[in-house]
Amino acid sequence: MIQFDANAGFVNEAASSMAAQNAELQAQVDILQESWDEAAGALLRLRTEDEGWKILGQVSADNGFSLQTLKDVAKKAEIQATGNPLLKAAFELRFNPIFSRGFQIEGEKKPRYQRKLDNPTVQETLFSDDGLDALERTCFNVGNLFLAYNRLTGDMQRIPFEQITGRSVDPDFPARTAYYQWSHTRTEFDGKTTNLVEWLPVVEWTAAGKDTIDVIARNPVNHDWTLIDMRVNVPSVGHWGIPDSFPALPYAWAYSEYIRDASSLLKALNMIAWKVVGKSKSQAQTAGVALAGKRKTAGVAAMTAGTELSAMPKAGQVDMADGRALAAMVASSTGVSTSSLLALAEGNGVAVQSLDGTTVAMARSRQKRWETFYKRVFLAMGLEGLTVNFPKISEDPIHRQVSSLATGRATGAIWADEYRAAFLEAMSIRPLHATAPDVEEFAQAQNALGFLGLSESDAENDPIARQGNSGVAGKLGEIDNTSRDQSRKQLGGAGTQTDLVG
Repeated sequence: MIQFDANAGFVNEAASSMAAQNAELQAQVDILQESWDEAAGALLRLRTEDEGWKILGQVSADNGFSLQTLKDVAKKAEIQATGNPLLKAAFELRFNPIFSRGFQIEGEKKPRYQRKLDNPTVQETLFSDDGLDALERTCFNVGNLFLAYNRLTGDMQRIPFEQITGRSVDPDFPARTAYYQWSHTRTEFDGKTTNLVEWLPVVEWTAAGKDTIDVIARNPVNHDWTLIDMRVNVPSVGHWGIPDSFPALPYAWAYSEYIRDASSLLKALNMIAWKVVGKSKSQAQTAGVALAGKRKTAGVAAMTAGTELSAMPKAGQVDMADGRALAAMVASSTGVSTSSLLALAEGNGVAVQSLDGTTVAMARSRQKRWETFYKRVFLAMGLEGLTVNFPKISEDPIHRQVSSLATGRATGAIWADEYRAAFLEAMSIRPLHATAPDVEEFAQAQNALGFLGLSESDAENDPIARQGNSGVAGKLGEIDNTSRDQSRKQLGGAGTQTDLVG
């Protein structure tokens, strides 16, 4: 309907109504803008009150990936690493050389130290097989690992990355994090839930005696807990870590898509057995219908003149190996060998016989990171002087290990108990005694191995063949070769070999 307005003249009623709604919405926008300005002012005043503490909830583009972006990446990486064979195999190839041989805790373990180490939560988180798998998998899929240690109860727990919502930095050194913000939900046994936002001090900040702040940004600081963080692949600009699997994600997905597409194409080609070519479309269709009805092997195809029948080739139509370039990108992104990655992903674990130099270098570098991490964990637990030591990544064959141990003992490089422990471990022997053999028994073992000199009479009675003693075969030099030499002369031989008779 058209109406007349004294100021605007003839106007449309619908347009007038829309203009009124627009004015009302504009007024609401102005109100929201004022509210936003007030909230920003309050936040600015709040940050001014906490002078010296810089809150970094969402890192800007100038400071690397934002916190929320990395959380989204971590969720996708965990899903793909579980369902993608290449990523699953890449993690196994990385994890095995790092932790397959375990590690030793070195240093003086006082009784109170041992009690702390024996805490079930500490054992489960730091030393169990599942705990080690979870720690390395967090670095592989998330890139940011957080452990919290309760100084009152001695409990240890792993904090999910999604519950870390911010950090506060050292006023004097902004690159150092002093506190992390922990946002989580506490659920009571009766089902009651409480949303908590608190700050946890980093281990170095607590150890330096600087944990004196009680409130940051109106959220309390929980002094009962100490946080130990580990961030991998941190860019030169930024703070948060990036998952080990991050650069491999698109190529792992592309490889899976390639295999699926190639499999679908191969299945489609297998459904086409014959190709019929006729002079006309009707002839080809008639021959095709007649051929389709013959399902038995060695059937007869009756066709008219001018119709050609040829079998479709199966070999070489689809080459699954063409996707190796994508698999190679996954291998190089995760630091493992392409051949080992494909062998393990295809279920051929026997083909993975030895570690290549790239994988060994990657594993040793990560072991160094874990040594530093465990040192910080021990610092948080108050265990002074304790460190972890990883053994050699690659192992020699058993016979070489035993030979090296025997040489080390014979030359006095290692003690009897060290030799015994290493020998039992190399041979996978369960010890039946708590101590090594006594001196006489050990001397007999040395004589048996030929490490100690024996008198001539002892050598005659020694039944074990060794250097200088042929054992039950008789003494060297007592072999009568007269008949052999006579036979050689009769056959025209000159007896060129040196006689063994002493």
